[in-house]
Amino acid sequence: MFALLTSNQELTEIFVTASAEATLQGAERMRFNTFTHTIVRIYENAFLQWRAGVIDPAHWEGMARMIVDVSSMAASKTYWLDRKHRASDEFQQYMDTNVISAPRQTGGSLPGDY
Repeated sequence: MFALLTSNQELTEIFVTASAEATLQGAERMRFNTFTHTIVRIYENAFLQWRAGVIDPAHWEGMARMIVDVSSMAASKTYWLDRKHRASDEFQQYMDTNVISAPRQTGGSLPGDY
């Protein structure tokens, strides 16, 4: 998914804006929300596979750190509040408990903040 950011200038610019601004408007909001929804669905699928023992815990740990970073973006928080009802109850609980309220790791920058 993140390879799309390097190959699409407009999406890259939206993602950079989304790092700092909670509210996007119009087409930018639609593109960001659609992109973020795809990311969330990938993470939800991986979460469910991890819980079922299909994904190695070490691999999931790295993915979980990435979703904390993505969810720390200002617009991602707005997206989650508006759209979390689309995720399974189990993933909503995981996100709310372990991701949305989790402190970001020190020493890193947000996606879009390079």
